Amino acid sequence: MISPGQDMTRGLVEQLIKAARSRPARAEQSEAMDFPFDRPHRCTRGPRARLDEFAGQIADCAGQKARQMLQTPVDFLPAAWEQHYGGALRQTSGENLCHVVAISVEGGDDVVGMIGLSAATATQWLAKLLGGCGPVEADDDEARELSDLERDLLLDIAAGFVEALRTAAGNFGGTAFQAARKLGAWPDALGAEDAAEYCLLKLAPEQSGQGGLAILLTGPTAALLAGEPAPRASRATGRAAMRAHVDQMPVEARAMLSASLSVREVMALAPGDVVVLNQPIDEPIDLEVDGRLVLRGHPARQAGQFAIQFAEFCSEKKVVGNRE
Repeated sequence: MISPGQDMTRGLVEQLIKAARSRPARAEQSEAMDFPFDRPHRCTRGPRARLDEFAGQIADCAGQKARQMLQTPVDFLPAAWEQHYGGALRQTSGENLCHVVAISVEGGDDVVGMIGLSAATATQWLAKLLGGCGPVEADDDEARELSDLERDLLLDIAAGFVEALRTAAGNFGGTAFQAARKLGAWPDALGAEDAAEYCLLKLAPEQSGQGGLAILLTGPTAALLAGEPAPRASRATGRAAMRAHVDQMPVEARAMLSASLSVREVMALAPGDVVVLNQPIDEPIDLEVDGRLVLRGHPARQAGQFAIQFAEFCSEKKVVGNRE
C-alpha cells in the first residue's frame, strides 16, 4: 500500500513489477464453437457406436446380396451415419438419389425408411443384369425414363438390399423390414414433415467403377436399432388410446317400463305370462345407462324384434320418483 506522500522510488517500482509477474497467468479463454442446429442430434455416444457396428453388418450383408444378384465381386464400405431433417433432405439432391423404394416394418404400412440408388448406379447395374444389352451411360446423374423390365429389375435389386438390411437388423435383434413394390423418384418420395428426423447411411464400393447405394431410416427407427428405448407416447396419444379403450367398455342400459306388481305376483311370474303396463303404448320410454337418464323414445319393431326408436336426448339426471 503506497501512501499519497510516498515517492515512487526505483526500488519500489521494481518490487511492483516483480509482484505483477509472479501472479498466476489467466487461463486462456476457449474458443466458442458453433452448434449445428440444422442437424438433429438424437443418439448419444453409446448408441452411435452401436449404429456404426450396425452399419458394418449392413455393408457385409449388402455385399453378399450384391454378389448374388450381379454375379460379380462387390464389397461395400460404410460411411459414418449422417443425421438430417426432412426439409433439408428435400432441398438438397438427396445424396444424388434418383430411384428410391420405401421400406416398412413387416406386416405394417408405415414407411420407416428408403433404399436409394443414383441414376449412374441404376444404369450400371441394369447393364450388368441385362448382359451388356442395356444402357452404358454409367456416369449420367440424371434419371431417365425406364422400361417396365428395367423398373422390375430395380425393384428386385432394392428388395434384395432390403433383405440384406433385414438380415443385419436380425443380427442386432431388430425388427424385420420389407420393401414396397413401387419405384419412386427423389424428392417426391420423401413425403415426411420438414422436422422429421432421418439417419442416412451411404455404402460405397471398394472396387472402383462400381455403383453404391444409400439407406435412409427415420430417426426413431435408427434409435431403436441403436438400443435406445421406444419413446413414450405423448399425452394426446395416450388420451386417444384411453378413449378408444373406454369406448369399448360395456355398460348396462335399461329401458324403463312402468308396471305395478305385488311381491306375490312377481314371484309367480313364468314364461309366457303377460304384464299389463301402467302407461299407454304410445307413451315415451326412458333409457337409463348406469342409473342416469340418457335417451327417451317410443316403442317400435325392428326385424321382428321389439325395439325403441329414440326421439330425445336427455342431459339432466333423473330425479328419483319422477320421470323428469
